[in-house]
Amino acid sequence: MKCCTAPRRAIAQHAQEYRRTGVRPEIEVFELGHIELARQLIAEGLIEAPALFQLCLGIKYGAPATTEAMQAMRDALPPGFTGQLLASAGCRCHGCAGRAAGRQRAGGSGG
Repeated sequence: MKCCTAPRRAIAQHAQEYRRTGVRPEIEVFELGHIELARQLIAEGLIEAPALFQLCLGIKYGAPATTEAMQAMRDALPPGFTGQLLASAGCRCHGCAGRAAGRQRAGGSGG
């Protein structure tokens, strides 16, 4: 699988298209910087609040699957978020960090 890390400009273009077509993106975050980028896109009106997040832990080169990492990421999420957690203890996957998927999922809520 090829890594699909996208530059900020491409992510913003996808966000605009999602908003235009009424798709609520699921924002997969693999480390704290991804949450900061998502918060900026929300502040700019490119992603509608409340945003749907998936915290991805234990993925190679991302946040570890630990309670401390999960709490730090949860604390960084914007108010009113909805979301879910994906934790992998043995994932050897190299790809897809930073992807903002355009699919809807049911999840918990927080904030």
